[in-house]
Amino acid sequence: MLNEGIFDMQKYVDGGWVTGLKYEDEVMDDLKKRTGGKADKLRSVSLCVLHVILQIRNMCMSKK
Repeated sequence: MLNEGIFDMQKYVDGGWVTGLKYEDEVMDDLKKRTGGKADKLRSVSLCVLHVILQIRNMCMSKK
């Protein structure tokens, strides 16, 4: 499917590759709700911060 050129995204839904289709603004609104952010701002962390958090979590998990 990826080699066909212009993507018909419904094919990916029908084929089970994705669960649904949304526009970017719909995705952003969903993420704002899920992260508890204000309606006008998406809460996020940088990849670097996430990496440090995961390292700390892994160190704590290995001590149990």
